[in-house]
Amino acid sequence: MSFVDTVKYVRQLSVVDEFGGRGDADNISKFYIVFRATDDSGNDLQVRLEDVQKALMEDEPDIILTDYIGKEAWSIATLDSDNTRYFKLAGVDFKNDVNIITVKIKDNFKEDTAICVKFQQDVKNDEGSTKKAELVSSCYLSDFPSTFYLKKKTV
Repeated sequence: MSFVDTVKYVRQLSVVDEFGGRGDADNISKFYIVFRATDDSGNDLQVRLEDVQKALMEDEPDIILTDYIGKEAWSIATLDSDNTRYFKLAGVDFKNDVNIITVKIKDNFKEDTAICVKFQQDVKNDEGSTKKAELVSSCYLSDFPSTFYLKKKTV
């Protein structure tokens, strides 16, 4: 099952830094995308690492990071050698019926911003071409607003 098929029904979505919001914004080196996905019957589903990797490797990824209003967007690398991206997938876990995607912040990220996440899916328009549409988001005005502040600018 693909990532989008698994997360079709997201009951919770949150983005939290490694300190649970209680640490210094300039000391954050990783964060977590935490969500509950269910099937049609409400049974909790586990997202597999392979599905997350595949979702991230698309030309337009199914998982993107954004600022709080969804204006800026960053993709997540799956390889350490990918220096074109600011974030790297560090793991996928399933604990207490909750999916946890761990993301590391690479040293080349030098912005101050709020971090949110969007899950996207492919949809066909009237002409038959495919484009990405938001499936669920933690940005402002979403069903699951969640963010943390990241400070990485050097003085």
